[in-house]
Amino acid sequence: MEGVYIEHLYQIFLFDCRLRSITRDALEMVELQMKSSLSALLTEKYGPFGYLNSNNFAAPSANQTVSRHSSIIHRCSQDIVHHYDKSHRTHSSFIQPVPFSIAVEYLSFGTLNELYKIMHKQDRKDLADRFGYKSEYIGSWLSALAALRNMCCHHTTLFNRPLKKAPKLLKEDKTASARYPGKLFSAFLIMKRLLETANQPFWVDICQRLDEVFAQNESLIHPDCAGFPEDWMGYLSADPFL
Repeated sequence: MEGVYIEHLYQIFLFDCRLRSITRDALEMVELQMKSSLSALLTEKYGPFGYLNSNNFAAPSANQTVSRHSSIIHRCSQDIVHHYDKSHRTHSSFIQPVPFSIAVEYLSFGTLNELYKIMHKQDRKDLADRFGYKSEYIGSWLSALAALRNMCCHHTTLFNRPLKKAPKLLKEDKTASARYPGKLFSAFLIMKRLLETANQPFWVDICQRLDEVFAQNESLIHPDCAGFPEDWMGYLSADPFL
């Protein structure tokens, strides 16, 4: 195209790399918060080793519960076994199990999302209450962020691409992202929601880094390519963070 040079494309590539890095950092903090809350909830209710019992989880059918639970525990144990004495464990269960507070560290974001889906309805509600939102929102947000995490891990372009799974938004957030629904800004809205209860000061830095990367590339990129409205900073940096 006339007026387009390889330098422009390279700068856009570098911009997207930075945008992806900021997104990964935010996702990491959400993941830590979710793991901490999930570990506390399940340990309080079922004990440190209750996560190994499929009866403490639910799915549309008993067979699905056992199957999906076994799959999650197996994947978790495969990672843990690399850090612990293999002679003490079998391929699908632990002879000397580790408490969930340790096991949860080995769950990927995607597996964490799967675990939430097979939790009992009341447990999902109790976890959602810890964040101050309904379980239907937490479930949708986890699915959307797990998909976004995969996009980041596979170096997928973010700035001009819709999310693979658009999250269910609160009424006030629908207004903020109404012009560009289902893009990256929607993910940042829900990540802010999930981190509000933690009051993590790092969110200020996340907002500042976003502002800098957009400002440094304003001649090439407009924030609306990622679904960010002109007043996006006002939505993301509202109290209690700034």
